[in-house]
Amino acid sequence: MSYPPANTKEWVKVLKRLGFEERRVGKGKHAYKFTHPKRKTSDYRIQRNFIIIPHKIYPVLSKRIVAEITFFGFTTREIEKAC
Repeated sequence: MSYPPANTKEWVKVLKRLGFEERRVGKGKHAYKFTHPKRKTSDYRIQRNFIIIPHKIYPVLSKRIVAEITFFGFTTREIEKAC
């Protein structure tokens, strides 16, 4: 798997390896909603306590998802290892 992941299935695997739990969202553009049972974001005003992974992933969006995960206290090294 490459870093950062290039599609939705790879992102789902990475988030599950990091300990996130999946919460299914409706049918629209958002495919998956992930929350972490033990960790919360460092600043709720910037990043909420969940991450949404859409059906279609663009390269810029992958970088944004990495930034969202770092708000939960994960380092980029930990994210790379999960890939």
